[in-house]
Amino acid sequence: MSTPRSSTDRVHTSGHDRPVDIAHQLDIPLRQILSQSSGKQRGPYAADVNGLQLAQSSLDASTEDLPSPGKVPIIPPSHAWKTLFAQEIAHDVMLEAQLMLMTVSTGILDATTFSTYNVFATKQTGNTLFLALYAFGHPALRPNVERNVAVSIAAFIFGAAAFGHIARCMRQRRRAWLLVSNLLQTLMLFAAAAVRYWAPRTTSGPAALVTIALLSFASGGQVVGAVSVGLPELNTTMITGTLVQLSNDPKLFELRNAPRNRRLVFYASLLMGCMIGAAAAKYRDAALGLLLAAVVKVVATVSFLFNRGVMVCAEVVDQEKNDGSAGPGVATPISKILWGD
Repeated sequence: MSTPRSSTDRVHTSGHDRPVDIAHQLDIPLRQILSQSSGKQRGPYAADVNGLQLAQSSLDASTEDLPSPGKVPIIPPSHAWKTLFAQEIAHDVMLEAQLMLMTVSTGILDATTFSTYNVFATKQTGNTLFLALYAFGHPALRPNVERNVAVSIAAFIFGAAAFGHIARCMRQRRRAWLLVSNLLQTLMLFAAAAVRYWAPRTTSGPAALVTIALLSFASGGQVVGAVSVGLPELNTTMITGTLVQLSNDPKLFELRNAPRNRRLVFYASLLMGCMIGAAAAKYRDAALGLLLAAVVKVVATVSFLFNRGVMVCAEVVDQEKNDGSAGPGVATPISKILWGD
């Protein structure tokens, strides 16, 4: 009875039994075929073989930089940084604190510009009132202040339009856009402080108009950014609506009332900024107030690196786990984004 032949069979040659590896003999012409197909004469299986080789090569190349299991890299990989900057930031206490810092900066700016140039950098309600006073020649305004008011209103509108339309294309709450937009606004504040310090320190004229234009343009972008992140009550400048909401709060005297606390801190932040700006303009110069406003803006801008990001989920998650973030997603700490822990 015959038995199945194994891959290593035995043949009788010259009276001696010698083991012969049939698989090895079959493998020789297969290697020859593959070597020929990789050369100029490409057979019908050349594409498949090369495709497998390329896939393996790309796999090896993609896994070269990956850390070994259980080892956390000190410097996060590039894809982690891309994820960090592309994520939208979450609605939490840190975002509220950043808007409060911007409110302090706004108070410093308005107190400084009003005491120096008789105009507001952000509060266009007051500037509109100044236009009416100028129309009837009211003596409360300084000479040539109408130019300052006109430049402030125009620059504010252009700044809000520029930052607002660009933000709509870039996704307003994305971390990268918040960093870039606030960095540009901060540079404008530093530029205005430099103009005030080195240019002629006049209350009107070219140097004053350049300073007002820079501040109002940056302020318009800041207000748009504050509204677009989803916290319109913390718009960093308009306090009237906040006071109305605070006075009409039915839970005003309850112990736990987050909206009330947020509005109170917002009002206190603006008042603090106004006091700092007024003191700087009275005892030093407007350049100091503008510099302080820029420094506060720097702190708020850099802190956007550390906001928790929103990880979008395919399914709607529990709102208690979502930490107040808009849309379906989970707030993710920066350490988990960069290092995965």
